Amino acid sequence: MKEVYLHIGMHKTGSSSLQEALACLSSNKFQYCDLMHPNHSMAFYTLFSKNHLNYHEWQKQGWGVDEIIQRREEYLQIFNKHLGCSGNQKIIFSAESISLLKDDEKKDLITFFKDHGCEINIICYVRDPLSFAYSSFQQDIKSGSINIKERYSPNYLLRIDEFKKNPLINKLIVRNFNQLKDNNTVSDFFNLLGIDDSHKKDFFSNKSLSISALKIIFLLNKHLTKYLNNLNSYESRLKFINLIEKTFQQDDRKYREYFCLNIDYGEVSYLRDQFSINYKINDKRKTDSVDNTLSRLEDLSDVDSAGLTNLAKDVGVECTGGNPESWIISIYEFFLRINESPPTDS
Repeated sequence: MKEVYLHIGMHKTGSSSLQEALACLSSNKFQYCDLMHPNHSMAFYTLFSKNHLNYHEWQKQGWGVDEIIQRREEYLQIFNKHLGCSGNQKIIFSAESISLLKDDEKKDLITFFKDHGCEINIICYVRDPLSFAYSSFQQDIKSGSINIKERYSPNYLLRIDEFKKNPLINKLIVRNFNQLKDNNTVSDFFNLLGIDDSHKKDFFSNKSLSISALKIIFLLNKHLTKYLNNLNSYESRLKFINLIEKTFQQDDRKYREYFCLNIDYGEVSYLRDQFSINYKINDKRKTDSVDNTLSRLEDLSDVDSAGLTNLAKDVGVECTGGNPESWIISIYEFFLRINESPPTDS
């Protein structure tokens, strides 16, 4: 019987670093499934969500129905090949999207693996509500959102409980992100499965954005409606964000002081009672309204204008006159033009 290990996140617990490390895994006992990307979220959501045709990743890249259906068939073929071969008996998958599937979709996923004769093991890392909220807040904006949530919830119950109560699951392991081996998800996961990590590289993914970088990216998000839903705009935006991250690294301001988000602590008792993970409840914090948070995000007065002008000059964008908002759009449009330009013959 094949043993399947499903790492289901949660989001913002070092998943990207783990996925990059697993993609380089060399082991006689374990195999990391090759699903065209180190993060298997697109594959799992496309295969098991009933709403996969509207998956935000496909929409961002401008994929049509036929392309998605074809990719779904390709994913299915890869799954069947890996689960049906006589090679490695221990296969690892990693996809944060698994935890956000609906309960009936999770049941379909479990049945799928059982029908292939697999023993199913679930590994989930959880993060305290406060740090999760601020990390999620950053990631939402980095991913293109212009909406601020009324309340930030880690949704532990939604992510975990179906796996806990389903009798077809062999083992469910829930790990506290605040108490990891070497303070590192990669080391902790490898140690958990008994994988030799002596040759593993250090992977650092999804570092925190500075507040200045976050404001610039948020402003771009507000102006991107005319650029949405095609591969060129998707790739141009990634290049823009990478450049902004590198340019605006230094920022002494603290997120928890600058943005006072509303945190949902309602499910910490579930982790305490079911998995003996205790997170402190800090419900006496000052919180801001969504409008106040938006106002802070939209205020560019404390963003280094010299940094923007120097950045614009570096990419050949003219910044005489106008305002920082127009410069930001011009820098992004520079990447659009570069991506649209056909390659020149050498």
